[in-house]
Amino acid sequence: MKHLHIHIGWPKTGTSGLQSYWTRNADYLLSHGLAYYRSQLDSIGSVARQIARGDDMTTQAEAFAAWTARQEAGQVLISSEGLASTRMESFRQFVRPEAWDRISVLAYLRPQPEYLESWYKQTAKWGSKQSTRSMLVASSKPMRTSHYASLLAPWEALCAEHRKGRVTVRIFDPGEMAGGDVIRDAMAVLGIPYRPDVELARSRQNVSPSAALIGMYLKLPKIDRLQQINRRIVASGLPGVTGSADLFDRETVAKIEGWFAAENEQLRARYFPERPRLFRPSAPTPPPGAAEQAAFRDLLIETIREMRGEDVAAQARAALHAAAQP
Repeated sequence: MKHLHIHIGWPKTGTSGLQSYWTRNADYLLSHGLAYYRSQLDSIGSVARQIARGDDMTTQAEAFAAWTARQEAGQVLISSEGLASTRMESFRQFVRPEAWDRISVLAYLRPQPEYLESWYKQTAKWGSKQSTRSMLVASSKPMRTSHYASLLAPWEALCAEHRKGRVTVRIFDPGEMAGGDVIRDAMAVLGIPYRPDVELARSRQNVSPSAALIGMYLKLPKIDRLQQINRRIVASGLPGVTGSADLFDRETVAKIEGWFAAENEQLRARYFPERPRLFRPSAPTPPPGAAEQAAFRDLLIETIREMRGEDVAAQARAALHAAAQP
C-alpha cells in the first residue's frame, strides 16, 4: 500500500522544529518504512510557494513521482506550513492523489489569540513596525489563516476520496500533546517511536519574546537584522524577556474568540466531541516589573552596541529614553 502523509502546519505550531527533526532523522524514519521528501532545506517549502502562486506543477510533480518510485518505503511524508492555505487544484497536480492508496493529513491548531500574537511577535522581532490593529483586519494574512475550519475543508474533501483517508487535528498545547512536545506528538501520530536528538532539543525552541520586550523593539529606530539581536536577548534568561498570551488585553482576546467561535465549534464537534470547547483558556505570562524591564533594556542597548556598533546603540538609547518619558 502506498500511503502519503501530509503535514500542513499551521504556522507558529513548531513546524520548523518538526521539519528539522525529520531531516536529521531521515534514515531512522526509513528504517520504519517512511521516506521524508524535501524540495529545499528541511521541507517542501519551495514547492508550497509555487503552489500558492498557482504555477504549473508538471515539473515538480514529475520530480516527486520519480523520487517516490525510487523509494523502497511504502509510506512518504511531506511537510510545509504553507500548505495550510494552499491552492488545492495546484496541490493535486503536484501530488497526483490517484497515485496513492491512502492519504493522511496532520494539522496542529492553537487558539486564535495565541496564533495571532505569535505571528505579530514574529514580524516585530524581524523589524516590522506594524500595529496590532492593522493586523486584526479581515484581509490580513494572519486573520485569513485563522479560519481553521474553512481551510481544513479542502483537505477533508481530499481525504474523503480515499477509502482510508484521514485528517488528524491536534491541539498545539503542551498539556495535550504526547510528552508535552510537538515532535513526540507527531511521531506518535505517525506510529514511529520517538528517538531523542539532544542537539536538536537544545536548539529547536523558537522562544517567544514578551510583550514588554516587543514594545521596546517597536520604539527602536530601524536596526539591521533585529532578529539576531532578539535571539541573544531571549537566550539571556533574564526575567521578563519571554512570555506568551501577554500581547492582547482581555477585551481584544474576547473579541478575537468571538470572531472564530462558530468555526471552532464546528471543529470541536467534528474532531473533539468529548470536549466542552475546542481550546483551553490561555494562561497569560505576568508582565515584568519596572526593575526587570530596566535590566533587559540595558541588555538590549549593550547587545546592539556589540553587534551593530556605538552609533546605532546611541540612537537606540535615545529612542528608548524618549519613549520612557511621561
